[in-house]
Formats: sequence, structure tokens, C-alpha cells
Amino acid sequence: MGGFRNTTPLAAPCQWWVAPSVLPLYRQKGYPLTSSIMESTVKQVSRRIKGTEKFWSSEGGEAVLQLRGDYLSDSEPMDAHWRRATTNANGFRAYGVSA
Repeated sequence: MGGFRNTTPLAAPCQWWVAPSVLPLYRQKGYPLTSSIMESTVKQVSRRIKGTEKFWSSEGGEAVLQLRGDYLSDSEPMDAHWRRATTNANGFRAYGVSA
């Protein structure tokens, strides 16, 4: 009896694999060739969420993740948000009327 042998064929080929002949073109276009950028971003976000003495509800955790993602985003949605917020600021808070 030999060792374990997997005879099940893959359901679909791996889509993330890139032929080595394409790598020079990817370098020329400035595409990242490693996952280190994504891994670093995940680590940054994880530190913000899982730091010591931090406890989040599901909704609160999702909100913090969204904000952190917006701050790290290349499209800078938070800069646009603060430009709009300061443009529309009139010095008064809009309080709801209690019943």
C-alpha cells in the first residue's frame, strides 16, 4: 500500500495563476506581482479592529471596518466626505424633535 493519492480532478483550473511570459508586461504596467500589499493592508485593518480592550457589536465592527477601508482606499472617499461636510456646515446641529 502506498501513500495517499488524490485522484479527484480539479473542478475548475486555478484562475490566479499567470504565465511567466506575461510577467514582464505586468511589471511594465506597474501591476503588483505579490500579495504582500494586500497582506499588509489586512494586517493594518486587523490591528485597528482587534486591538486590546476593543469589543465590537456586529454593527459597530462593520461600521469601523467600512471607515477604515474608506481611509485606506486609493479613491479617498473620506477626503471627499469631509470636503462636502465642511462646505455644507452652517454651525448648527440638526437635532430631532422628541415626542
